[in-house]
Amino acid sequence: MKKTLLHSVCAIGVCAGMQLAAAEYRVSAGMDLEEVNQKVQPGDTVILSKGRHVGQIKPRRSGEPGKPIVYRGEAGALLYNDKVSVIELHNLAYITLENLAVTAGPGKAWFEQVNCKYITVRKCSFTDASG
Repeated sequence: MKKTLLHSVCAIGVCAGMQLAAAEYRVSAGMDLEEVNQKVQPGDTVILSKGRHVGQIKPRRSGEPGKPIVYRGEAGALLYNDKVSVIELHNLAYITLENLAVTAGPGKAWFEQVNCKYITVRKCSFTDASG
Protein backbone atom coordinates (compact mmCIF):
# COMPACT_ATOMS: atom_id res chain seq x y z
CA MET A 1 0.00 0.00 0.00
CA LYS A 2 1.67 3.26 -1.06
CA LYS A 3 1.72 6.07 1.48
CA THR A 4 2.55 9.71 0.81
CA LEU A 5 5.95 9.60 2.49
CA LEU A 6 6.74 5.92 2.85
CA HIS A 7 5.85 2.48 1.61
CA SER A 8 4.48 -0.20 3.92
CA VAL A 9 4.48 -3.88 3.11
CA CYS A 10 2.51 -6.15 5.45
CA ALA A 11 2.61 -9.93 5.46
CA ILE A 12 -1.09 -10.17 6.32
CA GLY A 13 -2.32 -6.61 6.23
CA VAL A 14 -4.22 -4.20 8.39
CA CYS A 15 -7.86 -4.71 9.31
CA ALA A 16 -10.10 -2.07 10.92
CA GLY A 17 -7.06 -0.10 12.10
CA MET A 18 -5.66 -3.13 13.95
CA GLN A 19 -2.25 -4.40 12.93
CA LEU A 20 -2.33 -8.16 12.30
CA ALA A 21 1.30 -8.71 11.25
CA ALA A 22 4.63 -6.98 11.47
CA ALA A 23 5.17 -4.31 8.83
CA GLU A 24 8.25 -3.33 6.87
CA TYR A 25 8.71 0.37 6.14
CA ARG A 26 11.17 1.34 3.40
CA VAL A 27 12.39 4.90 3.72
CA SER A 28 14.09 6.47 0.70
CA ALA A 29 16.69 9.22 1.08
CA GLY A 30 14.93 12.55 1.43
CA MET A 31 11.78 11.09 3.01
CA ASP A 32 10.68 12.18 6.49
CA LEU A 33 11.51 9.73 9.28
CA GLU A 34 8.98 11.37 11.63
CA GLU A 35 6.00 9.68 10.00
CA VAL A 36 7.50 6.22 10.35
CA ASN A 37 8.64 6.97 13.94
CA GLN A 38 5.00 7.60 14.82
CA LYS A 39 3.68 4.48 13.06
CA VAL A 40 6.07 1.69 14.05
CA GLN A 41 4.65 -1.07 16.24
CA PRO A 42 6.26 -4.05 17.98
CA GLY A 43 7.77 -6.41 15.40
CA ASP A 44 8.03 -3.77 12.65
CA THR A 45 11.21 -3.12 10.65
CA VAL A 46 12.27 0.22 9.18
CA ILE A 47 14.78 -0.03 6.33
CA LEU A 48 16.74 3.08 5.35
CA SER A 49 17.68 2.85 1.66
CA LYS A 50 21.03 3.84 0.23
CA GLY A 51 21.58 7.60 0.35
CA ARG A 52 21.64 10.46 2.85
CA HIS A 53 18.78 10.60 5.36
CA VAL A 54 18.44 13.84 7.32
CA GLY A 55 16.33 13.28 10.38
CA GLN A 56 16.06 11.46 13.66
CA ILE A 57 15.28 7.94 14.81
CA LYS A 58 12.84 8.53 17.66
CA PRO A 59 10.18 5.81 17.92
CA ARG A 60 7.11 6.67 20.00
CA ARG A 61 6.61 3.20 21.45
CA SER A 62 8.59 0.15 22.53
CA GLY A 63 8.90 -3.22 20.92
CA GLU A 64 8.07 -6.36 22.89
CA PRO A 65 10.00 -9.50 23.88
CA GLY A 66 10.55 -11.43 20.64
CA LYS A 67 9.08 -8.51 18.62
CA PRO A 68 11.58 -5.64 18.71
CA ILE A 69 11.21 -2.55 16.57
CA VAL A 70 14.15 -2.72 14.15
CA TYR A 71 15.79 0.19 12.32
CA ARG A 72 18.16 -1.18 9.64
CA GLY A 73 20.32 0.60 7.09
CA GLU A 74 21.01 -0.79 3.64
CA ALA A 75 24.60 -0.58 2.39
CA GLY A 76 25.35 3.07 1.64
CA ALA A 77 22.63 4.54 3.89
CA LEU A 78 23.78 7.50 6.00
CA LEU A 79 21.69 9.06 8.79
CA TYR A 80 22.58 12.69 9.59
CA ASN A 81 21.24 15.40 11.87
CA ASP A 82 22.78 18.74 12.82
CA LYS A 83 19.87 20.08 14.92
CA VAL A 84 19.20 17.36 17.55
CA SER A 85 20.58 13.93 18.48
CA VAL A 86 20.47 11.56 15.54
CA ILE A 87 19.00 8.70 17.59
CA GLU A 88 16.86 9.52 20.63
CA LEU A 89 15.43 6.76 22.81
CA HIS A 90 13.58 7.74 25.99
CA ASN A 91 11.70 5.27 28.21
CA LEU A 92 11.73 2.56 25.54
CA ALA A 93 12.52 -1.15 25.37
CA TYR A 94 13.19 -3.75 22.69
CA ILE A 95 14.61 -1.47 20.00
CA THR A 96 17.25 -2.81 17.59
CA LEU A 97 19.58 -0.64 15.48
CA GLU A 98 21.45 -2.48 12.70
CA ASN A 99 23.91 -1.49 10.00
CA LEU A 100 23.42 2.25 10.48
CA ALA A 101 26.05 4.84 9.54
CA VAL A 102 25.30 7.75 11.86
CA THR A 103 26.79 11.24 11.55
CA ALA A 104 26.04 14.05 14.00
CA GLY A 105 26.46 17.75 13.33
CA PRO A 106 28.88 19.86 15.36
CA GLY A 107 28.10 19.65 19.08
CA LYS A 108 25.21 17.20 18.57
CA ALA A 109 24.92 13.68 19.98
CA TRP A 110 24.85 10.53 17.89
CA PHE A 111 22.80 8.54 20.33
CA GLU A 112 20.79 9.68 23.37
CA GLN A 113 19.31 6.95 25.54
CA VAL A 114 17.42 7.62 28.78
CA ASN A 115 15.73 5.01 30.99
CA CYS A 116 15.80 2.31 28.31
CA LYS A 117 16.30 -1.46 28.42
CA TYR A 118 16.89 -4.22 25.89
CA ILE A 119 18.39 -1.90 23.27
CA THR A 120 20.53 -3.75 20.70
CA VAL A 121 23.10 -1.99 18.50
CA ARG A 122 24.73 -4.12 15.77
CA LYS A 123 27.17 -3.21 13.00
CA CYS A 124 26.65 0.56 13.37
CA SER A 125 29.25 3.30 12.86
CA PHE A 126 29.23 6.73 14.50
CA THR A 127 31.19 9.74 13.20
CA ASP A 128 31.03 13.49 13.58
CA ALA A 129 30.37 15.82 10.67
CA SER A 130 34.07 16.32 10.05
CA GLY A 131 34.42 12.60 9.26
